[in-house]
Amino acid sequence: GETAVGSCRPPLARLWLEPRDAEPLPEAVLALLRSDLVILSPGSLYTSTIANLLLPELQEAVESSRAPVLYVANLMTEPGETAGLDLETHVAAIAAFGRTKISAIIANATPLQGDMLARYQEEGGEPLLSVSDRILGIPVYRFPLLDPEAPMARHHPDLLNQAIREVLPRL
Repeated sequence: GETAVGSCRPPLARLWLEPRDAEPLPEAVLALLRSDLVILSPGSLYTSTIANLLLPELQEAVESSRAPVLYVANLMTEPGETAGLDLETHVAAIAAFGRTKISAIIANATPLQGDMLARYQEEGGEPLLSVSDRILGIPVYRFPLLDPEAPMARHHPDLLNQAIREVLPRL
C-alpha cells in the first residue's frame, strides 16, 4: 500500500493501515507516555509521519503524555506523495489523520540553489518553505536548516539540533 500512495493525487482524502487491528510496540507507547517532548521528524508525510499516528494507541499516548508536539517540516515536497502541497496542507493532514495537536513547527529558511533546486523541480519536488509566523494557529519558527555540503536536500544535524534547543523554552 505504501507505493500506492505515491500514485494518488494529493492531498489524500482517506488513509488507513492494514491490518486494521495493527498494534504498536508496548515500548513505543510507554516512551510516549513518559516523554517530555514529542518530535514529528521529517519523512514521507503520509507513509512515515502520519502512518505512525494512525494507531489509536499511539494517538492516545501522545495526548495522555501532555508533552508538547514539535513538527520538523520536510525541506521539500515529495514527487507523487506531496507534490503541490504547501506546509499548511502538511500540518492539516497531520492534524486530520493523526489526530495530533502540534504545539510548534520548525521550518527551513534557507532556499535551495542552482543545480540542486533544478534537479528537484525536474523530478516534481518543490521547496517546502513558510513565510507565515503561524499556520492554522500554530507558531512557525524558521531557521537555516539546509546542509550546504549534502548532495541532496538534507537537514544539517547540528543546525536542526540548535533550532530545537532554541524553540524548546517557548513550548
